[in-house]
Amino acid sequence: MPDVPMAVITSLHHGTDKQPVPPEAEAVWRKLNNEIFQSTTYGIHIVTAKSGHGIGRDEPELVLNAIRWVLDAARTRAKNLTPPPAEKPK
Repeated sequence: MPDVPMAVITSLHHGTDKQPVPPEAEAVWRKLNNEIFQSTTYGIHIVTAKSGHGIGRDEPELVLNAIRWVLDAARTRAKNLTPPPAEKPK
């Protein structure tokens, strides 16, 4: 993965009351999400217990805030990486 600003959103709830996700599968899911988060030096990992798989539907403001954070982080990083203007020849 490229080292770019990244927001990883992980839900603590998967499955349904009728079809719960086995604890082993939950552990793997969280481990994979953490590995994705660890692949960048410039990111945030948001964990929510308020929604399941449909985080964008259940918590749209959370997703919007994560997108805003990524955009702001990318803009800030781009400003810091911009080379100074070239010197004019004398």
